[in-house]
Amino acid sequence: MLALLRRQGIGSLGLKRKNAGKSFFLGPVPGLLILLFSILQGLVNGRVFAPAETVTGNFFYYLIIIAFMEELVFRGYIQSRMFGLIKNNVLSTVVTGVMFVLMHFPYQLGARDMDLITFISDNVFWFGLLFLYHLLFTWLFRKYNSIIAPVIVHTMMNWGSCLFIR
Repeated sequence: MLALLRRQGIGSLGLKRKNAGKSFFLGPVPGLLILLFSILQGLVNGRVFAPAETVTGNFFYYLIIIAFMEELVFRGYIQSRMFGLIKNNVLSTVVTGVMFVLMHFPYQLGARDMDLITFISDNVFWFGLLFLYHLLFTWLFRKYNSIIAPVIVHTMMNWGSCLFIR
């Protein structure tokens, strides 16, 4: 909405036809690897697959509500504009990555029912992993200036976490 109010097209958010096909075919490669790892981890830990209707519903939730919206905001809007504000690509990627990690705090704090200090001390590895995912999403976005590949990977990554009954 902000991009449209500023008279910027949706193409400025990484929603362009140019390179969309290439981006679409790039996304499943890392996405399937991450999904396969989640499935293997669940099977090794003896977990049971969730019912098909739950898995299907979760796929569309993670695709539209989580992955598409996060990638539209972070890669399409914030990251694109950060590259314009901070001329150093590494610094702009790090700044946006920190924002990406911090954006996940409120949900994770509630979901894990922890105070901030305990959450930070217990999840240092998770922060690093989330930052690495940010780097992957950013690389995928920059490759074709499209959010399609990051949305696919992000969807498969999040969806993999709900394939099993806890």
